[in-house]
Amino acid sequence: MTSAAHVYASGLRHNSLKTFKSTCLTASLIAGLTLSNHSVAWAGNENGGSMYFKAASPPVLHEGRTAAIAARPQQASASPSIYAMVTAAAERHGVPVALAHAIIKIESGYNCRAHSRFGALGIGQVMPSSARAEGVSGNLYECSTGLEASMRYLKRAIATYGDNCAAASAYNTGIYGRGRCTGYGRRAIRLAEAMK
Repeated sequence: MTSAAHVYASGLRHNSLKTFKSTCLTASLIAGLTLSNHSVAWAGNENGGSMYFKAASPPVLHEGRTAAIAARPQQASASPSIYAMVTAAAERHGVPVALAHAIIKIESGYNCRAHSRFGALGIGQVMPSSARAEGVSGNLYECSTGLEASMRYLKRAIATYGDNCAAASAYNTGIYGRGRCTGYGRRAIRLAEAMK
């Protein structure tokens, strides 16, 4: 074997050994992190708490509509005033309230100052050109303006495709698309069903 071939062959063995060592190191780190997470999860007292966290107290149920509103998980991330604004805007535009909340939850998590890297702005993550096409002008970072634009756009999507997955998908992909159900639409419909 020539010296050049020997160097080349030893380089291959060296590189394959590097890959093997890297794979072993990654596997051992994952195993170590998994075991450490399980040990933290097992630590605690008889009430389910730990020295760092108290055990969750059982929820206090109220009578009537307030119990249903208090039990909704989506309100935990939205302030009551923003939650009420979304409900009022959806009712004003004739949009299903649960679908409106699902879209807003997915798009911005009820954050009026949200913006995307693609240029979508506000609570409904509406593009400024789409807002202008719906007749809405102004600052989309203001909750009322952003909700007005998003509810008008959602109303047009529902009018075009019906109250289904295709309408929720069209809110995300654009109204003038093919009108098919996407993963976004399925997620929005599932979330809307859970919010009812």
